[in-house]
Amino acid sequence: MPPALDLIDLESLLREAISSVAVTAFSRRIGISAHIDNRLPSAAQGDARALGDYLRRGLARTVEAGRAERIALALWLDDAAPGIVLEACRAVPQGERPPSGLAGLWALPIGGDAAQPAAFRNSDGIESVLIALPCTPDPDAPPMAEKWGGAFRGRYLLSVRDMLFDHAKSRASFAAAGLEAVFATTPEQALEMARDRAGRGQTVDFLLLDGHRLGAAAIALARDFRADPRLAATRIVLTGDARGLELSGDDAALFDVVPRISVPWRRLMNLLYDLVREPGEVPAPQPASGGAAGDIPALAGRRILIAEDVATNQMLLEAVLAPTGAEVEVVSDGAALLERHGEAPADLILMDLQMPGMGGIAAMRRLRALGGAAGAVPVVALTAYAGSTDRQRALDAGMDAYLAKPIVVAEFYDLLRRLLPQGGDGDG
Repeated sequence: MPPALDLIDLESLLREAISSVAVTAFSRRIGISAHIDNRLPSAAQGDARALGDYLRRGLARTVEAGRAERIALALWLDDAAPGIVLEACRAVPQGERPPSGLAGLWALPIGGDAAQPAAFRNSDGIESVLIALPCTPDPDAPPMAEKWGGAFRGRYLLSVRDMLFDHAKSRASFAAAGLEAVFATTPEQALEMARDRAGRGQTVDFLLLDGHRLGAAAIALARDFRADPRLAATRIVLTGDARGLELSGDDAALFDVVPRISVPWRRLMNLLYDLVREPGEVPAPQPASGGAAGDIPALAGRRILIAEDVATNQMLLEAVLAPTGAEVEVVSDGAALLERHGEAPADLILMDLQMPGMGGIAAMRRLRALGGAAGAVPVVALTAYAGSTDRQRALDAGMDAYLAKPIVVAEFYDLLRRLLPQGGDGDG
């Protein structure tokens, strides 16, 4: 009898794999992003342990191989069969050729079978491999695109973003959410495409600009859009790690969203959704932002209490917090958190929502009922699930912020700086 198949949450599968290498990748200044084909359902059937182990090992080998500037993973609907294909990509710094061997790094066994990359491309500083995964889409799960309803239907997206993924697959994925997506390689090409479309009486709903790659050219292109009455209403989103891009007040006003840090694809879609959703619709989670996003906050003398029952996540959070100088204590459930907070009050609490015994929501309600300074401590919800219902439950219970795991380290630091101001100017 064949083994029973697990029902696998695809977003959680990728998050857990990325969390396993997040600290090492951050220390080496390697950005990691992920995308799930909007044509796929939210769940798949397969061996969850074998798939998770495969993704963790493949990512670890890619990070440890060095020379990568960015790594990206995507789960695509297999057009040739009712299955799922993994695309693993890496990019090296501009002017370099990608190191050979990415296919070999991902030629690992999945369970009892060996995975062999079926195809690869190696050009323009980007190396990519495709691997058929031994799992199938769950026919009973809702499609990934359902979370945004019809908000994107009929809209047009123009991207000048250095995207690692296959463009044809990406266009098909965007189309499943209702978006027509096109990709330009230079700001000049993007402006020509936009003006041609406007000349035919059609709109450009979104313009995505990679601030890290384009630099000052992103500001110039945004200014050209705002100066053209036919394009002035375009929602312009600055993406990528744009911390090195100096923006004056007037320049920042050119953009609808300036996240300032690298934003994973799923969260980028949430940002776009929040720009066009109808009043009354549930907002999507937004990454934190700030003038010094991503800098390590100076938290010496501050006490941070973590309620998290998974050992791997405990070690990850402790490793990320270690450079801040904060005093960190970890407990495994809500009851222990309340006890330790009563004995030694924390300046900030990180609370997992799903824990054995007393979970995060129940502990949060008891914490706020304490009143006074003990009950007013800032609390950040941490969860492997990024659904709007979970987020709203956390905020309704009194939590101050919400982060999906695996955390984006620079984004996490930005949030800490906001909740625990440092010094007189909060700049650390």
